[in-house]
Amino acid sequence: MKYQSGQSTMLMLILSLVLMLTLVFVFNTSQLLSERQQAKMLADHAAYATATRQARLMNLNAYINRTQIANQLAIAQGVSTGSWSKYAAQTSTNISRATSWFPPVSAVFANIGTGLNYFADGMGAYIAAYGVEVKVLETIQGTLNLASNVTILNAPQEFSDLVSENQHSEYDVKLIASTSKFPAQLIKQYSAQERERMAKVVLSSADPFITNRTKTDILPKLVLAPGGWDEWRIHKAGGTELVQLDEWKGVDTLSLHHYYKTVSWRGVKSRHREIPIGWGSAAGSALGEDKAKRSGSYGGAASTNPSARGRAENNVPNYWDPRSNSSKLTGVGIPKFYELKDLSDKETIFPLVVSAKKSRNKLETVNRNSNLEISKQFTILDNYDELEKGTISNGDMQALTKAEVYFQRPWELEVANSNSRVINHEYGSLFSPYWKVRLNDDMEISKRTVSLVEAITLH
Repeated sequence: MKYQSGQSTMLMLILSLVLMLTLVFVFNTSQLLSERQQAKMLADHAAYATATRQARLMNLNAYINRTQIANQLAIAQGVSTGSWSKYAAQTSTNISRATSWFPPVSAVFANIGTGLNYFADGMGAYIAAYGVEVKVLETIQGTLNLASNVTILNAPQEFSDLVSENQHSEYDVKLIASTSKFPAQLIKQYSAQERERMAKVVLSSADPFITNRTKTDILPKLVLAPGGWDEWRIHKAGGTELVQLDEWKGVDTLSLHHYYKTVSWRGVKSRHREIPIGWGSAAGSALGEDKAKRSGSYGGAASTNPSARGRAENNVPNYWDPRSNSSKLTGVGIPKFYELKDLSDKETIFPLVVSAKKSRNKLETVNRNSNLEISKQFTILDNYDELEKGTISNGDMQALTKAEVYFQRPWELEVANSNSRVINHEYGSLFSPYWKVRLNDDMEISKRTVSLVEAITLH
């Protein structure tokens, strides 16, 4: 029996070794899973935070563009009011002259005309105030977008630094440029004739008082002889137009029209005579000159009341109309603005890929490695990706996440009404602030490979 003593000790030693290896394996596995979860969560949060910053940038551009549209409509409204006031003042003056035989009435209309002229002259301050706001916003938008690339590039690291301060994290977070879309790649400043895009939006948003103030037969026509032999009508015509993207010009007219027929040896002829009653015009220009002296329709004024239209060029506001003293009004006309580069691309989904990495020598595992290779078939994968089994894996704990910035209007705006299935779909642009963010790890194998290679290089 004495030769069999110590066998249980050997067995216990062997069992202890197996148990110790098991505990090491369990400890390493639990630590790796914890690190893996932390890496993935950090990458997710950093990607979402970066994409949110980019979405806010695009929405802020949309709000600025909308404000600029509203400013131009306010300027157009001011020019329209100035033009209408000059026309109404001239009409009052002409009525005052026609009623000079009755002084009380003549004096009233004369005073009305004087007051309206002063009012038209004072519209310049209103227009100039909006013009200053336009230039300030133009400068702010330019500065904002010039710094946007740096802001987006730094967003993941700023987020990582914030997490490190609170949780003592040792992860390095980087933005993967090769598979991400930055502001400089997505948006650009529209200038010169490219501003036509905003001009179309402005004009489509203008109310009738701006675009067309025409009303034919404002009083019932006076028929002295039926059949078109002798008729009298009063036509009012006017409107405001955007001239060469840098000038707003309005024309308003009022004329009495006499339609009659004459008989001669050549037969019966229809004739027409226009008698101008009131006329006025106003223009605000960033160039200091009127680029439409004899052009433009102005709500049909040029064709409906051509004689009054010609006279309107000489009845303009003082101080701010370029025809009175070559004055320039800053901010009048369509400003420079930022919009998507490729308007033909209807798939407005812009990815941002972020990598979070922790060096192997900082992992809290026994062998300081993120891969436990018990066999060729068993590996803790850093990115849930077969690529990590190859040479790309370097033992560091690393996670990739893709966030997307995309455009989507609220559903209640997409549907025409609750009882209709008509969809008013709007494609992405920087005129509507409906840019949103989502996480989407569904990456093509080629793009994931490129991202991993760049991530290893960056870190």
